[in-house]
Amino acid sequence: MGETLGLSPMAIDYFMEVHRLKKKLDQLKKDSNQCVDEYLRLRRLSGFINYSGVRCEINIEEIEENVRWFWGRYGRVEVNGKSMDMIKVEYINQSYYIPFNDEEKLKETQKIMRAAAKNRAFTDKELRVLYYSLKNTLNNPKYHQMHVDINEILRIHF
Repeated sequence: MGETLGLSPMAIDYFMEVHRLKKKLDQLKKDSNQCVDEYLRLRRLSGFINYSGVRCEINIEEIEENVRWFWGRYGRVEVNGKSMDMIKVEYINQSYYIPFNDEEKLKETQKIMRAAAKNRAFTDKELRVLYYSLKNTLNNPKYHQMHVDINEILRIHF
């Protein structure tokens, strides 16, 4: 479906990986600690790209490849003789605009986003999701030992 919608192959792969991990987490298998770490790592790298009316979620580590793919796929975009060829990339409530084929701006934007990802903290919404997930886990005694520091983590953050 992603191909039909005009999404880049990397964006489709990223979506599928996040979806696979989310599904695995929902099943609460033994390896859920590793899955949680991997899922949170992927979510921390989650951004959006918008070009020529196509918007999709991407891994910001792959921004250069995604942007070049969109440039190659859709080329310059003009509407009523007006240039509309800026790629918009969103990450952590910030928007970045990259003009068509501007490699310097692309590299600068990726550098900014990678630095932001290193320092990214969880938003209140993300912490609430984690809290309720942990709280629901605590309601089931067989999962109490899933993380030895769970009470301390909950006490500190909530």
